[in-house]
Amino acid sequence: MQTECITESTDSPPIRLSSAQADALQAAGRRLASTKAWWGNQDEDGESPERTVIRCRPVASGKYVVRVSEAVGIVVAGDIQLIVSPKINQRHFLYLLNASERLPRFDPQKGTADADQSFWQLVARWYLDQLQLVVRRDLIRDYREAEARLGVVRGCVLPLRTARSYYRGDLHPTCRFEEFDADNSLNRVLKAAAIAVGASTLLPMNLRQRALWLLRPFDDVSDLRPGDLAIGLERRNSWYADALTLARSILIGQGRALAAGPQAVWTFLFRTPDLVEEGVRRVLARHLEGYCVTKSARQLLPLALTLNPDLVFDGGVATGDIKYKLGGTDWHRGDLYQAVAFAAGFETTKAMVLGFASSEAPMLPKVQIGAFEVMPFAWRAYPDLEPEEAARVLVSEIAAWLSGLDGVGVLAAD
Repeated sequence: MQTECITESTDSPPIRLSSAQADALQAAGRRLASTKAWWGNQDEDGESPERTVIRCRPVASGKYVVRVSEAVGIVVAGDIQLIVSPKINQRHFLYLLNASERLPRFDPQKGTADADQSFWQLVARWYLDQLQLVVRRDLIRDYREAEARLGVVRGCVLPLRTARSYYRGDLHPTCRFEEFDADNSLNRVLKAAAIAVGASTLLPMNLRQRALWLLRPFDDVSDLRPGDLAIGLERRNSWYADALTLARSILIGQGRALAAGPQAVWTFLFRTPDLVEEGVRRVLARHLEGYCVTKSARQLLPLALTLNPDLVFDGGVATGDIKYKLGGTDWHRGDLYQAVAFAAGFETTKAMVLGFASSEAPMLPKVQIGAFEVMPFAWRAYPDLEPEEAARVLVSEIAAWLSGLDGVGVLAAD
């Protein structure tokens, strides 16, 4: 199989694809973008003429430039697979993913963050670790309503169905009864995700075999049903939480092409901006002592429009916007306008824009727009800098900026 490595939200080098493969990839991208998890996806320039996750643009005979917007994972079409990596250094990306708490916490020191592993492989490994903990504790069992023709009466007899069977020569009564077993929504979701891992030819054989081994206790669990993914947790089954979160991520992140067309497409794509934003916000909230760091909104009365800055310090002392993109050599006009709008809406003159840096390039200058001060900050996602150190430096810089505003903020001890 041909393997191409590309970076999210970046045009790939020209890749040889058939027109059928390109069409199948774009169809999968449109389908993913039409789901709730992908709704509203836009390119970094803010334009979205066609809502899609995957775009293929022909540049020469049989060659296409491929762009996967704001997602990491794997896309397979026919005999070609695209491995999509994060736009920032993978160690920093995984650190923020961990901090976001959108997925169960993991230990990068166990080797799950090796540079040669794809994001699909990492998530599959995390899921099997959590599934094994569930299996060791045993699957939860519930009462469910069942109907069947039985040799003896159980529960209540269904007269009409029993009579029909009798006149067909079947003397067994049809009964409705309660069955106590493991065939419930929680276990069906876990089973479906384990099947997806075990069936993926893109994963190492040891992971696939482990998934099949963990499926043994699920022999009496049926296939996934509509509505199963929406199941909630109760206190008595709260220990399913981590495995269920990862299972949903695996099942929602996958997409298969429509039956029509000569090329089958398989995807595992994980939308990144919200995860990174939440990770940065939690890092700041944890280490900026003396400040309440939240995401907040204000309505522009009498309109229904709202202002939704990613960072609000102390209810409005300052506002901030997190841009999941690598910074350039100059300010982006839209970023400035948005930062000023957030500050004005929260009745402050202090705003910040937080981006990412991949190398030690000069920082953008502070900008004064009338009464509004817009301060640039960057998460230093350098390959040779540990994520913990990048977090410490960023928190220190923001703490100094905030303390200069009102003299309160103090950097929390590690």
